[in-house]
Amino acid sequence: MARLYYERPNKGFRGPDREGSYMEKIVKIIPAEIIGIYVFFVGIVDTFPVSISDIIKWTVFLSMLILIPLAFSKMNTKKKPIRNHIIISCLAFVVWAYSLSGEKMLGSAYFHPAIASVSLMLFTAFTPYVPLDK
Repeated sequence: MARLYYERPNKGFRGPDREGSYMEKIVKIIPAEIIGIYVFFVGIVDTFPVSISDIIKWTVFLSMLILIPLAFSKMNTKKKPIRNHIIISCLAFVVWAYSLSGEKMLGSAYFHPAIASVSLMLFTAFTPYVPLDK
């Protein structure tokens, strides 16, 4: 299960080797169970009949968005405020899912690799500036 993240004191610039890719940064924000379930369904979505595959795709996607707040609520054993954690994690899931499976889930008409890359980069760049509830 992903963990709630609280800011640590800034220890200066950490080089690109220790930072990881944009996708790795976003995955750390999303609960592991959500990632596992979504990746599983993306892998088997082609086995469903075409007539119901769109319904299943959107049902799984929306179910994962609903499960994120529930997962964070269960993790919150110290009863600290977690509203911003939940918002950031839900947005991270949308960006990550689009980047990972946008073409498969939405079709090539609604997916563009450049938009996926830019959205990953911008989300990763601006997320650290969102104040976390403490």
